[in-house]
Amino acid sequence: DIGFDAGKHNNYPSDSGTAAYSEFGADFEVTNYYTQTGGILVADNCEKPVIDSEYYHNASDKCVVNNDYVKPEKGENEKAEYGADGSANYSVWAYNSYVSKDVPQFSFTTGVTRKIVSLKVNNVAQYWQRMKIGFYSKPGFSDGDYFEAVFTGYDEAGNETASVVVPMADFRDGRTFLMESWTEVDLSALGNVNKVGLTASYSTAFSELFTGESYAVCVDNIKFDVTAD
Repeated sequence: DIGFDAGKHNNYPSDSGTAAYSEFGADFEVTNYYTQTGGILVADNCEKPVIDSEYYHNASDKCVVNNDYVKPEKGENEKAEYGADGSANYSVWAYNSYVSKDVPQFSFTTGVTRKIVSLKVNNVAQYWQRMKIGFYSKPGFSDGDYFEAVFTGYDEAGNETASVVVPMADFRDGRTFLMESWTEVDLSALGNVNKVGLTASYSTAFSELFTGESYAVCVDNIKFDVTAD
């Protein structure tokens, strides 16, 4: 439900700092350090990355990939619904070792747990672009490369409940998969959670495409079993 200032498409601070908000009883936080972001920001835009130009534009690391996107003519309202199932807003979960030691996560107040059911994920535009075609002298994904999002639940005592691995890109065993549409992920295996965090698993080629230790995934439509309360 978060709003945006005029002309903005996400809620990270314009200068170095931290923004926090709450939704469905859970707390979220995002930190901006100059141009680098860590945590969970809310966004409402999308981008169709350029992949066939000699001098291509570096796609955004703060919005979802949308290869069906057609930019409106000048003067038209570009604001649309690019989240999962036509929602106006969605979140970007980003980790950057330069910004924060904590992985992107949301948590309920102490002692509160909810039974999580599912969420929807998609690739960030910049990550999709670099895995597809590379970045300057660094090549894109080839046979054996992969990028997996790992969602982990924690109970009220801080103990792990379970983890669910989601392939965001998979070039192993002859596959050439790059996620580019909102995809539902079953998280019921995590059970009752007080906190859900995102880590990642990836090949060497992935880490070479980005500065430092970093990863990002778009997330929307987090669902809980309210009958379990």
